[in-house]
Amino acid sequence: MGLYVAESGLAEGCPVVFLHGASPDGGRIWRPQVRDLSSDMRCYVVDLPGHTGSSTVAWTSLNDTADQVAEFIRNKIGGPAGIVGLSLGGCVAIRLAMRNPELVTSAIASGVSILPASFSARVWQRGQLVARYSSFTSSPTAGEHDGEAAEDDAGSRAWSRPVPRQVVMKIVSEIVNFDLPDGRKKIDCAMLAVAGEHENRLVLRSLRPLAGHFAAGRAKYVPDASQHWNAERPELFNAMVRSWVIDQRLPPKLRDPEQWAQ
Repeated sequence: MGLYVAESGLAEGCPVVFLHGASPDGGRIWRPQVRDLSSDMRCYVVDLPGHTGSSTVAWTSLNDTADQVAEFIRNKIGGPAGIVGLSLGGCVAIRLAMRNPELVTSAIASGVSILPASFSARVWQRGQLVARYSSFTSSPTAGEHDGEAAEDDAGSRAWSRPVPRQVVMKIVSEIVNFDLPDGRKKIDCAMLAVAGEHENRLVLRSLRPLAGHFAAGRAKYVPDASQHWNAERPELFNAMVRSWVIDQRLPPKLRDPEQWAQ
């Protein structure tokens, strides 16, 4: 059995693949994006191995997960697609672009650190990631921020089933120790490294080095936003996806991260 992928939007629309972060909610975090972007794009929301609809698919590694997403793109989409990844999904998006750049028209990796951290910083980050998996509370959506009725009913809450602890620890270890190999040859892909202003400083300091690994890399940050800014600032996030995936342009509200340059 392969990865569970929810499809929506125009059949002829520009294809974009969404890869969720570390959360028992899986691909449901992308509801604010799917609601809007399905009007003119073709959205593919992937549940990563061990999560929700892909709970029966074993988590092996980031590379294996990237290869499974690549297989889906080849077999289902039949050509390159835009890739949008948050946190864990951002790590997968980067590995996918590294291993199969021909399948990526352009990619967005939000909230990813590629810099070595101290032991205490790694312990803190590991604790934060494990805590996310320990909660059944769904990430806030645009509707919940606006006071609309939450979409979670008994059935959809059951969909946010816990991820087995041994799987969580494998995933958390890969995120905490995620890096990119040194190399002079840049990856032939358009990559946007982005983060919310209030994210961990290692993530913010990673923006320029991460973008620098790609032939067409850009680094930006989102003022007054956290890691979950796809839900906090959905209009800006969606505008970024549209403009970057289609022609590598960016909304002017995204800022250059000079203050975190190494």
